[in-house]
Amino acid sequence: MGRYDNILIVSDIDNTFLAHGGVKIPERNLKAIEYFKKEGGRFTFSTGRAIETLIASIPNAKNIANAPAIMANGAYFYDFEAERSFGDKFLDPHMAFELGKFVYNYSEDFGMRFSMPGGIVYGRLPKPPYGAYELSVHKNPTVQAPEQWDTSHCYKLVVRGCCEGLDTMRTDIEKRFDDSFDYVKSDTSFLEILPRDCSKGNALRELVSHYNEQGIALKSYACGDYENDLSMLLAADVAVCPSNACESVKKVCHMELCSCDDGVIADLIERL
Repeated sequence: MGRYDNILIVSDIDNTFLAHGGVKIPERNLKAIEYFKKEGGRFTFSTGRAIETLIASIPNAKNIANAPAIMANGAYFYDFEAERSFGDKFLDPHMAFELGKFVYNYSEDFGMRFSMPGGIVYGRLPKPPYGAYELSVHKNPTVQAPEQWDTSHCYKLVVRGCCEGLDTMRTDIEKRFDDSFDYVKSDTSFLEILPRDCSKGNALRELVSHYNEQGIALKSYACGDYENDLSMLLAADVAVCPSNACESVKKVCHMELCSCDDGVIADLIERL
């Protein structure tokens, strides 16, 4: 028996597990997670990213996580050991195509991309200053015109642009498509459009149920910093955030720890 048996830690990636900038992993996090796992704990990621872009920033993710990861803000899970996705949730193909055309024609000021099994497809690259970091993660991006889009298996549509414009666009999309989609911002300049009832929170509940069905009761700790983490934090037994989290996240958390730059996951493990 280990001291962390029956504890699950689920961590957001950008500005939580990773330091600011989305590249550096605080060494303190890695050491603490290894100790946590040796003592029976389960650790994994919960991210808006697709598996391809997760691996781009964390090449050794398979060796860090020992539980299925929540991907694309809850649109699917990824089993690192089996190297496969499961529990995939897709946008309705016709609605996804119509949504894509609406966003594409809305304004040239916005970049847009579809997240699909096997990778990312852009309808339009984001304009500067938006997208420099995004394009550093999505190497050699595939850009397709609307007549080339295949939306038969689309996890989500992501729009990139100025915050105020995104909020206006969201209102206009809701007017046009009623309640066909769920919406979440994963940063001030990212609007993500997902299948209904698709969220990190619902995915965390599914993950805990997955273990319950195996006779393993887990206490869940979730750590995140932004709006797309709120549902996960509310679903967790214990909600945790770094000091750099936005105010709406801090309000729902049981614990506010150090900055992501200083290793917030290690801070959490040391306090368990």
